[in-house]
Amino acid sequence: MGGFATSVWEGLTPPLRPYWGEIIDFASHSGVNAIGIVAVTSTVAGVTSSYLLAEQVKRFGVGAELMGGAVTHMLVDQLVPILVGLVVAGRTGSAITATIGTMRVTEQVEALKSLNTDPIQFLLFPRLWAMVLMVPALTVLACVVANITAFVAANNIIHISFGTWKLSILSIFDLETLYEAIIKSAVFGVIISLVSFYQGWAVYQGSAELSRRIQIGVVGSMNLLLIANLLMTIWM
Repeated sequence: MGGFATSVWEGLTPPLRPYWGEIIDFASHSGVNAIGIVAVTSTVAGVTSSYLLAEQVKRFGVGAELMGGAVTHMLVDQLVPILVGLVVAGRTGSAITATIGTMRVTEQVEALKSLNTDPIQFLLFPRLWAMVLMVPALTVLACVVANITAFVAANNIIHISFGTWKLSILSIFDLETLYEAIIKSAVFGVIISLVSFYQGWAVYQGSAELSRRIQIGVVGSMNLLLIANLLMTIWM
């Protein structure tokens, strides 16, 4: 970790090169290509949350006028950011570790240094910036999808109208909750990129160690996401 921290510190020394092409390419890989799995995950979250709450409303006969706001707040405040973070950690985090670990084993990192290219600036920073931008974007998209599918589920179970659903959201849901979810997601992007990159950077002995580092990176990122979510929830 000390060697990695030293490398990052050296990468922060001028001249700093943005490598926009790398940022755009990785943003496409980590964000655009992940829309499908994020949409599926958010759909399941929205339908499940709405179904469980709608069953209680149907059972007791009260609360339908508040259901839209309650479901939306639950999804945006906790469920969607966490699920998106876990999906990205498993999908993109493992890819980051595998890519960097393979480059370490095949000495491509040393080749970059011989070409007078700082490997931290070329490999880490584009992934870090792309994740900080794309994880919040995926979270916002997932919140929209989850809310739409939650309404469809509620409409089919207790026949709630769109006007009632919308009025409930306007009366209960606060946009500040969405802003907090975006901030959480940006922090999740930082955690995933740094942990996954470090595990790949620490590979030296070949494919056996690489597979172990991928596992450590994914599990470590997920654990840190949950801890960070707890701390940020208490703080916010």
